[in-house]
Amino acid sequence: MRIAKAAGPLVVGLLALAATTCLADTLRGTLRSVDPRTRRIVVTDSDGDDNHLVVARTARVTVNGRPAVLSDLRRGDRVVVAFTEDPNGNAIATAVAATHTQGG
Repeated sequence: MRIAKAAGPLVVGLLALAATTCLADTLRGTLRSVDPRTRRIVVTDSDGDDNHLVVARTARVTVNGRPAVLSDLRRGDRVVVAFTEDPNGNAIATAVAATHTQGG
């Protein structure tokens, strides 16, 4: 009986995590362009495809593991982007983690 009561919050937490994971995708690649004014980025993936995303105003942006803003991102940065799609199929970035490349 005690195990069932204690497991309740764990089950709810796991279900919430599973729902969040299903709603978010991850993109890895090289930053081709960034426009801080329009909050748009283009990321080239490993297949050579350009992926256009709008960065949400609430998105967490980091560079080399430190908090940053969009204007800190540089063309050529290696990036990992968490994103969701809006009802129209547009990719909305919810987090951008960049690593400045050597000499960049």
